[in-house]
Amino acid sequence: MPLLLTKTLRDLRHRTLRSLLTLFGIAIGVAGVVAISYTARNLAEAQAAVYDAASQSDISVGASDVSPMLRNILERMPHVAAVEGRVYDYTTGSTNADADRWPDLQMIGISDFEDMRVNQIALVEGRWPDSGEIVLDASSRA
Repeated sequence: MPLLLTKTLRDLRHRTLRSLLTLFGIAIGVAGVVAISYTARNLAEAQAAVYDAASQSDISVGASDVSPMLRNILERMPHVAAVEGRVYDYTTGSTNADADRWPDLQMIGISDFEDMRVNQIALVEGRWPDSGEIVLDASSRA
């Protein structure tokens, strides 16, 4: 029997507590590495499932005067799930004309509120606006 193997076996028999603690430390280290790798994998899968179920856009591109032909071309691209046209405008507003401060408003124009496919908005109460009307965010009550 080789000399190194003989010494190792003798050390394992005579120093059992040290050997057990070493094995215990190795087992905890391996369990930690396995737990970290499974957690990272499960986190990535959970994020993918959440993003697949959401209507949040991956890319938002601003352009003016987009023709229906260009929109049709964009919708037919292989990795594009949905294309939706919206109009964004920033302004200030207040119900009191004499107010010291008028809060900033971002206005979003949507042609058909019932057919939103990207960045869907949930109506808390009331109804969707008609032409010439606006709906305010729930935070604007404050």
